[in-house]
Amino acid sequence: MNSDPHSVLVNARREGSLRRSLGDIATLVTRNLRLDLRNPGVTIGNTLFPISLLLIFTASFAQVVTPNGTYADYAQFLVPLNVLQGLLFGSVNVGTAFYEDLEGGMDARLRTLPIARSAALAARIIASAGRFFIQVVLITLMGMVIGFRFSGGLGLAIAFLLLPVLFTSAFSCIAVFLALKVDAPESVNVAMTPWLLPLTFLSVGYAPLEGFPEWLLTRRGH
Repeated sequence: MNSDPHSVLVNARREGSLRRSLGDIATLVTRNLRLDLRNPGVTIGNTLFPISLLLIFTASFAQVVTPNGTYADYAQFLVPLNVLQGLLFGSVNVGTAFYEDLEGGMDARLRTLPIARSAALAARIIASAGRFFIQVVLITLMGMVIGFRFSGGLGLAIAFLLLPVLFTSAFSCIAVFLALKVDAPESVNVAMTPWLLPLTFLSVGYAPLEGFPEWLLTRRGH
């Protein structure tokens, strides 16, 4: 009995070359980015959250953390962690969006197409990285409004914009993995937020080490 021609085509296409696989990923990245453009509320919401924290913390704690300094001095201290925090919480939405693809049948439809097996997952992560980069730029621009400045040259400025994206993409992978395991999109948020909160707020990016209670400090040699 002859094999189903469609199945033969799909399997042959999935086992194609690296160039062909990259083409499949690029196609799905474009699709995901277009969806983001049609629904900018997620990107805007994820950007406004860290910006609001940036302004609130600057207004509330600048004179406490840097009593002899200015708001610009505190911005140099605060903006890097604020950027990272905004992206980390945004990574939760990557898992939620992927779950919606699973629940809506998009993943099943993609599996019937002659595309690389890795295309759907890789495209989701790469597209989210593009959205993260936009968020980094917007948050950094707001930081510059209140006094943040780059002082290490163009190379370090580019690294400042790219490294948070690369770091947070790893957390996007965790969010996608959780989306494969949970029974509701809200579960991704429930699973990630409780440990993202202490990871970011209990950080020396908001206040110097000396400002934390002793029971939070780990002293080497004691």
